[in-house]
Amino acid sequence: LKKIELMDVIFKNCDLSNQNFDKQLLHRVVFDNCKLIGTSFINSSLKDIEFNSCNCEYINCFGSLISNLVIKGSIKVKTRAGALCYMASGATISNITSYMTITATASGTVYLGGIVGAIDKVDSITTITNCKNYGVVFADALGNNVGGIVGSVGKGFKIVNCVNKGNITGGANVGGIIGYV
Repeated sequence: LKKIELMDVIFKNCDLSNQNFDKQLLHRVVFDNCKLIGTSFINSSLKDIEFNSCNCEYINCFGSLISNLVIKGSIKVKTRAGALCYMASGATISNITSYMTITATASGTVYLGGIVGAIDKVDSITTITNCKNYGVVFADALGNNVGGIVGSVGKGFKIVNCVNKGNITGGANVGGIIGYV
């Protein structure tokens, strides 16, 4: 989807899987019970967004400015998810509050975060500021890379003034803010 500005819109029971929101402006948009598997927000601006009970596995945020989101509900994923997105690279993420329960159904290497599953290991900096996780992030005793804010980070990241108040469970590389560095 290119060159769309969405303001004051509600998506309800929609399948937006594998869509690329490239250079989009989304402001005061609600995604309610939507399927967003493999969706990418590329160089987009998202502000005042709500994700309510959406299937958000493998969402990507590349070079996007994302702020003022409230994320609620629960999802079960195989291995990779965050309440906001699975992978972030060169993104600026601020003022996100998550009440999401995220459960990995596979064992072993997972990337789960209360806000972001993983920050890409590239030179562009991803910044996460003023984010809060109140949700549950769960992987079984063999699951690793599980964090209250981010499951796994590479180089090029800043996490500032973020708080995790949710329960975080996994086997190895588990942390209240970051699971694995």
